[in-house]
Amino acid sequence: MKGQWGLMLLIGIVLLILAALIILLSVRGITFRVKKVACVGDSITKNGYWEDNLQKSLSAERYEVAGFGVNGATALAAGIDNDTSEKGYTLQPEYDDSLAYQPDIVVIMLGTNDSKPFNWEMPDNANAAQFRADLTALVESYKALKSKPRVYLALPPTAFSDFAQIQNETVENDIIPAIREVAAATGAAVIDTHSVNKNAQDDFIDGVHPSSDAGRELLAQAVANAILGK
Repeated sequence: MKGQWGLMLLIGIVLLILAALIILLSVRGITFRVKKVACVGDSITKNGYWEDNLQKSLSAERYEVAGFGVNGATALAAGIDNDTSEKGYTLQPEYDDSLAYQPDIVVIMLGTNDSKPFNWEMPDNANAAQFRADLTALVESYKALKSKPRVYLALPPTAFSDFAQIQNETVENDIIPAIREVAAATGAAVIDTHSVNKNAQDDFIDGVHPSSDAGRELLAQAVANAILGK
């Protein structure tokens, strides 16, 4: 009899443990579902320069990273490329794709191509004022999604040359302050991906794009640390 009671007690304990595990797993399944990260930007983003490294940094934390970069893209809606093709990000199909993705997190790294003289000095753009307006509209379009993503504004990395007419002085003196103003006004978080590569010129062979894994990792780790709250 004692043996039967002992067995029944053991079975009861096991059932209680199983029930607790089922409840715990169901709660964990909601809390720790895979979060979708949309990487929005220009060629620095498009060509796997840092989002592939970001996926490696976040994989253990159950994140899915998707790239929506466009070569030559600008935050300025009226921005153009060196060949005069339209490069305003919101005019590109990748923008629509990024919205349809319904991300939980959006990382926007734009501003490098906006610094080109034919973009920044274009009369119709009114320089910083138009940049702020267009970037604000971009941020708000993501915030309005059903998925209610957290939006991050990643600063343009330091440029070590005037490759494709990119102007680092304009980035530092005009564009970065404008980005910070937009972040303050919209509630977006700023990621300092500008200063992290200041001493890594050898890892950016053309002066703009990271040409080594070390350079890519500098940008990716700054983004990962921001997302993970480190």
